[in-house]
Amino acid sequence: IAGETCEWYCCEPIRDMAETGMQKTIILLGHVGSERDVMQDLADDINTRIEGVEARYIDCGELYTYID
Repeated sequence: IAGETCEWYCCEPIRDMAETGMQKTIILLGHVGSERDVMQDLADDINTRIEGVEARYIDCGELYTYID
């Protein structure tokens, strides 16, 4: 399970291994997906610690969906 990676370093070798019969897979959360919870917590923390400042997390959604 990875948050973000370069395709040619991880994805292609895993695909090659799977095509040769090895039981290998990778789950990519993506850059945004892997940071979402932390960014929400950070906004809450800022609102708690800094008076007069409003921080909001705005979900931008996923950029792509890929299932093979």
